[in-house]
Amino acid sequence: SITIAGHPEMSTECAIPTDGGVNLPRIGRMVVTGQTLTQLTDAVTARFKSVLREPEVTVTLKTQRSLLVYVMGKVNRPGLYNIRKDGAGVMEAIAVAGGATEDAALTNIRVSHLNGEIESVSFAPSGPDGSKKNSLSLKNGDLVTVTESAPQFAILGWVNEPGFYSIKGDKPVRLSDALG
Repeated sequence: SITIAGHPEMSTECAIPTDGGVNLPRIGRMVVTGQTLTQLTDAVTARFKSVLREPEVTVTLKTQRSLLVYVMGKVNRPGLYNIRKDGAGVMEAIAVAGGATEDAALTNIRVSHLNGEIESVSFAPSGPDGSKKNSLSLKNGDLVTVTESAPQFAILGWVNEPGFYSIKGDKPVRLSDALG
């Protein structure tokens, strides 16, 4: 919400679209994403100075956008979760899903994006301070898969029980055995 003191006709409430641009009365289109509320207030004030002498601008965030993220694999409660956009990291998604199970491989977490891109994340400590080797911000619709520590394969598609299955022992797995 953008409020211009003494000018209710220029004040507005709007949802921010994915491209980040909004149309403001009398000053036109303005990109409002990627800024703090203070930075945005200063930017909007500067734009309104072209039509008002000393505009008093207040910018407030009514609701924070969230992301829908699927968390699957070796977590306690796999499923679809709403995660606040500002805290949308891989570990936050795993925590919302009840944390990783004992047999989870936190050194090999896969994140599949809607565009088909797949990224791997490792949360193995890299030093005595326990810092992370890798981190990744999530996007809306991402699929976070926490793999099992043992080697595994996936069966997907039109089958009775799709999912990830462990390879037990050193014996190779044949397709007929996996589907049987």
